[in-house]
Amino acid sequence: MIEQTARGAALAALLRIERDGAYANLALASILARSSLSARDRAFCTELVYGTLRMRGRLDFFLQGLLRRPPAALP
Repeated sequence: MIEQTARGAALAALLRIERDGAYANLALASILARSSLSARDRAFCTELVYGTLRMRGRLDFFLQGLLRRPPAALP
């Protein structure tokens, strides 16, 4: 089960958002509701998810300079 750590839960939420088109707040709430993470880990997970989404454009911009094909073409 990937959601046993804060990072795993964040990854699961981001995958659900990206692959299924889920709303970030609903995907994150669903994953956190069934996790046994501490309050500190829940806060960390939340910041990982929202921080990644907030910085996604910038991350894609920097990746584009390093990759031979656009980030959208990556698996």
